[in-house]
Amino acid sequence: LGVALRPKQSIDAVGVVALAEAYAEAAEVGKVNGGEGGGGGGVNGDDSTIEPLLPKVIMLSSAGVTRPSWDDDKKQQLVGAAEIPIVRLNPFGILDIKAEAEDKLRGSGTPYCIFRPGGLNDSWPAGSRPVFSQGDVAVGRINRVDVAKILVDCLSTPEATGKTFEGISAAGYPPSKSIGPALARLSLDAEGGPSSEAVLAMYG
Repeated sequence: LGVALRPKQSIDAVGVVALAEAYAEAAEVGKVNGGEGGGGGGVNGDDSTIEPLLPKVIMLSSAGVTRPSWDDDKKQQLVGAAEIPIVRLNPFGILDIKAEAEDKLRGSGTPYCIFRPGGLNDSWPAGSRPVFSQGDVAVGRINRVDVAKILVDCLSTPEATGKTFEGISAAGYPPSKSIGPALARLSLDAEGGPSSEAVLAMYG
């Protein structure tokens, strides 16, 4: 309850950002000392190929973090996403704090991935197929077991690096063998994220 009443002291607001900054500082030290640092892909033992860049920090955020800041026109256009209870209530401003922490992580210089799950529901079937999207318009449920698996899978999935995306799950459909192909279709944050047309398509 204490953290809930003081969300600016939560791991979202403090821990994730501190971890990213520590990695960024370590990368700079590595460069000064003649190493590759942590900001780019590594090279394998025979110097023949560049290894894929994996995220060093994976943030578990939440679907809905940007929605309190949408203007009235966007809220009306995407009313099904804007009017869910957590967005309307935004208790203790937690969604705004998560959004701020996301921005700090993106600006840290550390390879990252930000995952925003939909509504966490332990009664929702575990082992369901994840459905990924961008633009913060996802509305749906996902079991915590599946959230945990996605976070672990992102550690070894280069297609997750540098991206912010939402996820819910489709009950009754088995998951794919890898989340890589689904994440490969998503936009990099550095490229500005998805277009407004793509966001509307994901919402529809």
